[in-house]
Amino acid sequence: MTAYIWATVKSGEPEQFMAYAKAAAQVAAGFGGEYIVRGMIEDVFEGNCEDAGRAVLIRFPDADAARAYMASDGYKAAKALREGAGGSVNSRLVVAP
Repeated sequence: MTAYIWATVKSGEPEQFMAYAKAAAQVAAGFGGEYIVRGMIEDVFEGNCEDAGRAVLIRFPDADAARAYMASDGYKAAKALREGAGGSVNSRLVVAP
């Protein structure tokens, strides 16, 4: 079953976040990940989303591939690129038929 990682992102230092985003995308591709959405959050219709400015949606072949991506050494290395840059990333796993 197709799985998605849905993330909301509040960018910190732009150059560090761009380096992270580029590295994370390369790692995701190795696990069959395809970026479907990368953009600014235009409106919040319900709830509280003040921590985020961007939304990211990555499609994976299945939940195991998405979990393997998040647990991989490659993603951990990409994540280290944004450390100390400020901002935040909140990620969720969504499985859909």
